[in-house]
Amino acid sequence: SIDKQIEEIIRSLLIGRDNLQEDTVGLEMLKEQSHDKIHALDKQVYLGRKLAGMLEAEKQNPERQRDIPLIN
Repeated sequence: SIDKQIEEIIRSLLIGRDNLQEDTVGLEMLKEQSHDKIHALDKQVYLGRKLAGMLEAEKQNPERQRDIPLIN
């Protein structure tokens, strides 16, 4: 009957709404985790560049010119 079909449609819509709400929460958590990882990577890149600059400055130090490099 029509009433049963309407009830089934409403039930399906409610289930769909619940699924969308759960998906939204999951996506927000994933977004936050992604931002945290990006921040951590940015920090590592910054520190890596700073270290590379320090190593290059040390390499230019006249006292280090006679050192034998471990790697080229």
